[in-house]
Amino acid sequence: MRNVLAILLDCLPLILLTTGIVIISVGVFMFNTILGLIVTGVMLVAVALMLAYRKGDDY
Repeated sequence: MRNVLAILLDCLPLILLTTGIVIISVGVFMFNTILGLIVTGVMLVAVALMLAYRKGDDY
């Protein structure tokens, strides 16, 4: 049980980030489809850059 809790706590920022992106994307898509695509693309690029910097790559 402690191992599962430790894994969930380690993954909590990623879970919150993913949930936030989904909620923002759905909200923008409800407002406007084209704007939803743009916002979702920008957020995915931002996540990719954050993961690359965390990994240690130079972009």
